[in-house]
Amino acid sequence: MAAGGALADGVLFGRGPELELLDDLLARASAGEAQAILVSGLVGVGKTSLARRAAQQRTDATLLFGACLPLVSIAVPLLGVRSVLRSAPPELDAPEVPEDAPTGDVLVRIDDWLTRLCAEGSVALVLDDLQWADQGTLDILTFLIAGPVGRRLAIVATIRTEEVAEAHRLQRWLADIRRLPRVTEVELGPLDHEATGRQIAALLGAEPHTTLVDDVHGHSGGNPYLNRLIVQGLSPTARRIDLELPRDLRAAVLSAWRQLSTTAREATSALAVAGAPLSPADLGRAASIEGAESAMTEAADAGIVERRPGGAVWFRHPLTPEVLEEALPAERSRVLHAAFATFLEARGPGSELPTMTAVARHRSRGDSPSAALASALRAADAAERSGAWRDAAQMLALADEVVAPDDAQRLMMLRRRIRAAAEAGLLAEELDVVERLIAILEEPGSTADPAELGRLMVRRIHLRASNGKSFFLLEDAQQALAVAEKAPGSSAHAFALAEAAQTGTWHEDPEAVRHAHEALRLARRLDDDRTLSYALTASAMQWIVAKGGVPALALASEAADAARRARDWWAFFHATLWEGNAQETWSSETFALSLAMRRLQMQEDGAPHVYIATIAADEAMSWFCVGRPEITAARLREAFAADPGPFGDVHARLTAARFATWQGRQAEAEAHLARADELLGTSGEFAAFELDAVRAEVRLGAGDALGALEAARRGIDTEGLAPTMCEWLLPLAARAIADRIVLTRDAGQDDSPLLEELAVLVAEHPDIIRDFGQSEPILELQMTAMAALYVAEVARGTAAPDEGELWIAAADALVDGQLPWEESYARRHAAEALLVHDADRVRGADQLRRGLELADRLGAAPIAADLRALARRARIALAKPTQVDGDRLAAVVSVTPRERDILSLVIAGRTYGEIARELFISEKTVSTHISHLLDKTGTANRLELAGFIERAMTTQDA
Repeated sequence: MAAGGALADGVLFGRGPELELLDDLLARASAGEAQAILVSGLVGVGKTSLARRAAQQRTDATLLFGACLPLVSIAVPLLGVRSVLRSAPPELDAPEVPEDAPTGDVLVRIDDWLTRLCAEGSVALVLDDLQWADQGTLDILTFLIAGPVGRRLAIVATIRTEEVAEAHRLQRWLADIRRLPRVTEVELGPLDHEATGRQIAALLGAEPHTTLVDDVHGHSGGNPYLNRLIVQGLSPTARRIDLELPRDLRAAVLSAWRQLSTTAREATSALAVAGAPLSPADLGRAASIEGAESAMTEAADAGIVERRPGGAVWFRHPLTPEVLEEALPAERSRVLHAAFATFLEARGPGSELPTMTAVARHRSRGDSPSAALASALRAADAAERSGAWRDAAQMLALADEVVAPDDAQRLMMLRRRIRAAAEAGLLAEELDVVERLIAILEEPGSTADPAELGRLMVRRIHLRASNGKSFFLLEDAQQALAVAEKAPGSSAHAFALAEAAQTGTWHEDPEAVRHAHEALRLARRLDDDRTLSYALTASAMQWIVAKGGVPALALASEAADAARRARDWWAFFHATLWEGNAQETWSSETFALSLAMRRLQMQEDGAPHVYIATIAADEAMSWFCVGRPEITAARLREAFAADPGPFGDVHARLTAARFATWQGRQAEAEAHLARADELLGTSGEFAAFELDAVRAEVRLGAGDALGALEAARRGIDTEGLAPTMCEWLLPLAARAIADRIVLTRDAGQDDSPLLEELAVLVAEHPDIIRDFGQSEPILELQMTAMAALYVAEVARGTAAPDEGELWIAAADALVDGQLPWEESYARRHAAEALLVHDADRVRGADQLRRGLELADRLGAAPIAADLRALARRARIALAKPTQVDGDRLAAVVSVTPRERDILSLVIAGRTYGEIARELFISEKTVSTHISHLLDKTGTANRLELAGFIERAMTTQDA
């Protein structure tokens, strides 16, 4: 297996601590303290990449690289040493090594040569794959490592640990070398999940889906080389690895295995089929293999398996069993699976769920359909009883595979699969099974219960939305209601009425209000929390759309509580969102806290992660809006911790895209937005998503003003209910046009067509677009702020004489609206307008400092960089005032409280005007105070005064 390391496009992933250690040791060698470093680890873990990168970072050192090779049919004495010498540039005059030269002579020549090189500068010698070194190479290496302490020489050798069995000659060499001074061993482990994700992102050129990272890491165990082979050829949009592993990957995994004896290969193949660690004795009994103990010892010595506590053995690389089983002939695989099923049943206890599921999996691949069905159903029953719903879903899927299409058990099986998938949060699987069951119940001549069919049709609407297939289609809701009405007064009827109301609201159906009223009236009569929750939420939606208040909150809260009692997590999530909407707009802290409370309840109740992640994604967007980046990051991590399903994933991706754009991580923002597009396709029907506004922000972050305008225009021109973040669309459109005007103007070109485009936008849309829903104080403040931002962008485009004042008005309005990211942006333009166009240094500096302080707190790197650049051009001091301690200063000079305040601002570099403004006094008063301070300290000007005070305070600190 060739060394691949954790490198991708020159970037080393997940090796920060190890790289820092090697860099420190190499630096010590460069300073005149010779070092030897042994980097060990499994094949493909990145030893060579790490060693080479560390050496290459030492730009002050002469680099020498060599490698030992696993030659079999020929023997080349001192091959590793010759390899190092061949890597030396001609000007270094490396010594020649004749084929028949005694090792002692070669040793002296190389030692003298390295001594000469080290006298001229430092040397880093990297020797790869020391496990294949001949004895002569090892002897020379020992001599060099034991050489002079003061020689500026670093020797780095890599070792494959799985190739060094107890009897290997390198073991004795290692025992000797460890006794020498200045020898450091670095054992390199696999990459963690995060580093694997970053490596995959670099390899694919896009942010990978969480499920793909999970899949790759689960198969490779974090081995960087295997990661590279697994994702080779995958699309950046892939959510899983290919079922058929790449040929290069199979060859790499099996390279060492092919060197085993026939018995060892047979035993390890059988272990792969077993699918879990086994003792050699149990493996031999189950698979009828003679000599299993010695076979496992051989495989362990070869680094293919490892012994676990208790005597069981299992594979070192997670991919090995998969590749071995895939390579087995079908009949041999079937026989082994049947044998392991029989062995597990005989060994017992067969009542334990892990044993039962293992038996079912073996039976499904190695026995008759009837035996496979029986074992899968037994395991499913046990999983359901214990609440292990993922296991239940897997076992029922196995059973479903072997049930005949016309078997009477099929409907029962599908119904059980739907419940198990719902309880486990397996949304894609649940949708697939629901659609299959609906198709059967709708077959000609079917005597399906209309209540069951209607309920399934409603659930299909929810699942299609959750899986990004369609967004609450009105015709689907009407069809479900038409079926459920055939069971009047039933919970299914109320359920379908609630869905007709909910879906109708999104499509402005005039019947939505009546449907909501009827659903709640009927649900109140039924003793069914699940149905009641949906009916209550539908009614809450109607109150919110009608701009109601307290009734909406009471209804949504009751709906969430009913859903929680029923353990219907889709209903709970749905009610939670409308409960938040009933209190304040989604871009508020109140909304975020409401979601946080319900998210914690879901965690307490053990809800499926997909729903917790979806709420976390919505919560993250709210925390982002109100300027809490640390909580935003935490909620996004929770959302991405496992697959949240397409619906939750899109929400998380859009928030992550905004977050990354504002913080200047443009490539990351583009990747998140691209993933959101892939999940939803090109559909514009998902009104609940903020796709257009976020796309506009990301395009602006990339400097693509035209693309931003197109995105904003798409949202502005949306028919029906406006999309989420519609309030942002007009300011973003005006910003995009203003950006283009400024660029055109700076280039000395005609900007009149763009000015006309801006005028048309304002004429067509003089007011901010308003989302549906009730009016709350914070929403009105945000609407006012967005309107002010819109006006300021138009003023920027038209170069209005009062642009600076308009930007200050917008920034102050954004403070009231609690939108700090946009405030930092407005302060940045206010500072520029005042300093550059109005020559108002005092107020411009104030806006600049306020904007910079906010941008730094938020981590808004692009805005912070712009403001710092503006401060440099305008020669504005950015140091923050630090209160001078008058008591501590008293030993040197006595100052009054007012003089102390002035001194803190003088030290921060403020002008007379800025000091006067901050302390609300006149510049003349400031001048008088500073004159008194100059006299007291014997200094000549403000600069000397600041230096005198700083030195005095430093002396007091000492």
